[in-house]
Amino acid sequence: MKLRKSKARDLSNVIEILYENSKWMESKGIFQWPLDWLKSQESGITEEVKSGNFYIHETTESVLGILHLTEEMNPLWKGRSSRAFYLSKIAVRLKNRKQNIGGRMIKAIESKAEKSGICALRLDCVSSNQKLKEYYQSKGFAFVTRKDLPEVSLDLYEKKLKSEPADGGNAYGAPHLDG
Repeated sequence: MKLRKSKARDLSNVIEILYENSKWMESKGIFQWPLDWLKSQESGITEEVKSGNFYIHETTESVLGILHLTEEMNPLWKGRSSRAFYLSKIAVRLKNRKQNIGGRMIKAIESKAEKSGICALRLDCVSSNQKLKEYYQSKGFAFVTRKDLPEVSLDLYEKKLKSEPADGGNAYGAPHLDG
């Protein structure tokens, strides 16, 4: 299995995995990525996939999971000065759940971040999504603050890293995962 940057050819897999997860969450009464919100984000997602800002976790046979990654400051985190990777849209195909794929993707990004001099991983989730908050905490993320927006309240989480000096490599390289 490996984790690599997205290419334009990955768009259908990314959209499919996001919609599959959105529908599943909606069926469970979880308000994280409502279908109407996800539909409104499609053009931005398309550009992010084509720009290589999604990571694809795959085997030789199929795409198992995805995540969006950027070093660009997320406006929710305004005022934070350290270099960080901002993670979002972490999703695994439903048939591949319970295999720690999300955890392995986060761990691979964490390792790459540390080698690239990145000081933290940051992400957010809907404040009412208790299971997701517990998941992030189990992966070493700490609650930072709640942001109350007009349409939703978000909890912000951060994982501080022990960064090494940047090695001059590409901060978005494709780490290989064992296993």
